[in-house]
Amino acid sequence: APIRLLTTGKTGEPPPWTRHALTTLIETARRWPHIETGQLYPLLQKHPKLVLTLTDSALTTLAELPGLNLSTLERIEAQLPDQSYADLDMGIAAITKRLTTQQLAYTHDPVTRAQLYTDLGSRMVNAGQNQQALDAADEVVTIFRRLIKSDRRTYEFYFAQALSNRGACLFNAGHREEAIPVTRQAITICRRLAKTDRAEESSLAVPLANLANQLHSLGRYREALIASRQAIGIYRRLTMTEQAIDESHFAW
Repeated sequence: APIRLLTTGKTGEPPPWTRHALTTLIETARRWPHIETGQLYPLLQKHPKLVLTLTDSALTTLAELPGLNLSTLERIEAQLPDQSYADLDMGIAAITKRLTTQQLAYTHDPVTRAQLYTDLGSRMVNAGQNQQALDAADEVVTIFRRLIKSDRRTYEFYFAQALSNRGACLFNAGHREEAIPVTRQAITICRRLAKTDRAEESSLAVPLANLANQLHSLGRYREALIASRQAIGIYRRLTMTEQAIDESHFAW
């Protein structure tokens, strides 16, 4: 019955009452587990895209249901937008946190674990949960710091990216002075790598732009201007060589 009520055959678009009905089903499932396993999860397994009709709070409630299993979480997560989605960022962060916790329980490859933490941190940033984003960034830095001890050539670039991200997370979490040396360390590594491989030059622009923003917030305008000019210079050179760049970063 829920599947027939909340899906349409011809257009593929959910009917206008979907948000209210699905929210009611989630609240009912929170009180009666047999609704959770017998009705809600079969519906979402077959039509996971329905979660995009929910409100932030309803999606967060869904993420907190005790019986939500890995398979259903993965199907839901696959439907979520990659970029920030203001109407659902809190709920998306809750779903990602629940999924990541389950995935980490059986994932032992360090690089895969680092990617899981990176994705989680990104979702936390979108949701404004800056301390949790910083916690995730710390885990990524720890993983790659351990890996470069055995294989610096392979992992140093990823370590620099992790440091750059940690610097940004420190800044967002209010640790502004502490963010500066972390971001500078990322710049130092990226600059050295770019000298031997020009293809790595684009990775230098991001921490430089981050540093400019951090310095500006502290009133260190001259230093901020130097860093921003360096970042702009890199993007200009990459544009002239027709290398693919993220133009939103250039504009920012």
